[in-house]
Amino acid sequence: MKIYYINLKRRPDRDAQMARELSDVKLAAERIEATDGLELNTVERRGGLTMGEVGCLISHENVLESFLLSGAEFALVLEDDAKFSREIPWPDYLETLAHAMTNKKIDLLQLGYLENVPTSLLGRIHLSLHRARTRAMTRRIQLRGYEYVFVFREFLAGTHGYVVSRLGAGHLLMQLSKAEKPVDGLYQMVAQKRKIKVARLARSEINQQSRGHSISGIDSDVA
Repeated sequence: MKIYYINLKRRPDRDAQMARELSDVKLAAERIEATDGLELNTVERRGGLTMGEVGCLISHENVLESFLLSGAEFALVLEDDAKFSREIPWPDYLETLAHAMTNKKIDLLQLGYLENVPTSLLGRIHLSLHRARTRAMTRRIQLRGYEYVFVFREFLAGTHGYVVSRLGAGHLLMQLSKAEKPVDGLYQMVAQKRKIKVARLARSEINQQSRGHSISGIDSDVA
């Protein structure tokens, strides 16, 4: 499995942080320079997206193009504020995960996401109903000592850690080239349309150092 991380040229601190993070979990990755929204021409604007969101779309396009040129079967795509769970032996886990994705024919798998934690009673009721529906879409697979729990047809907020197949990358590239949604919003739409098989892990295993577990407190430079 190829591993890539997206990093802005003007954020060498994030590059160094990512190098330490990858070293800690014994992974090697290729840096892909992010497209800086501050340097884009206004003619590249898409719909109501900010230029930072446009830069993020282009950055993910560039990663997927590099992956397809590599010949690898799967790629792990990271943003430069990704933080790995320390409970997992990542090199072996990812190798086995690729087999699990092949087994279940998954083309896009979200390893890290941000959860919306509601504070109102109505919000908590909606969350409870959503979790009940989610259980019906959950499948478990045990392989080589690991248990993977997949929630199908769902991609939540966050694109800081996901695995994609070659088929998935080709499909996503076609969508990204004309997208007028942020990357995670686009991937959510792809999950709902079911042209490729999309899933997420039942538990987020890659967090964002700038956001933690929830959607609040956004401090992401790539987007």
